Amino acid sequence: MADVEFTHHGDDCTFETLIKRFGVEDKAAHLIAEMIHDADLEDDKFHRIDCIGIDRVLKGWGRLGLTDEEIMKNGFECFDALSAWLRER
Repeated sequence: MADVEFTHHGDDCTFETLIKRFGVEDKAAHLIAEMIHDADLEDDKFHRIDCIGIDRVLKGWGRLGLTDEEIMKNGFECFDALSAWLRER
């Protein structure tokens, strides 16, 4: 999108832009950012195979007819759970 602050910048996806903009130091958030980058941009920059599952789940919700709001709500819950798991590693 043009003229918005939070979008892709350079070779960063929107989530990476947010992480950098707000100075997030959390290791789990950075790992999730790598997964989202590889799923979103499909450039294999971080070689995160986890991105395949994330991408398929998000696209699957769309194919099931979930609204954008429902996908966002489910996505937040999914990424909260993923973050909790990553923090325990």
